Amino acid sequence: MIEARYIDPRKGILLGLNPATNRRVIIAFSTRNGVQTWHYEEPNCSACNWAERCHRRLLDEAEEREVQLSPEEKGQPPSRLAHIIFSGVIPGLTL
Repeated sequence: MIEARYIDPRKGILLGLNPATNRRVIIAFSTRNGVQTWHYEEPNCSACNWAERCHRRLLDEAEEREVQLSPEEKGQPPSRLAHIIFSGVIPGLTL
């Protein structure tokens, strides 16, 4: 269960709160990646086997959502990259 806090159907984005953990979750609907769930709080990407896959998908999200990234930003780990991208898409989103 996710408690919706912000929804933009034109952008295909939902910001919600997981009531069990009280943590923010972003659900993105993408033509390239389908439905993706991004846990917005600071995950430990170095402990995850999917970090490289997440990084590629986040770069796709940025391109699809027309979020301009510098070369330095593109090299960030997935958790930081997600913050950069989604704070440019969801008004008022901060860590």
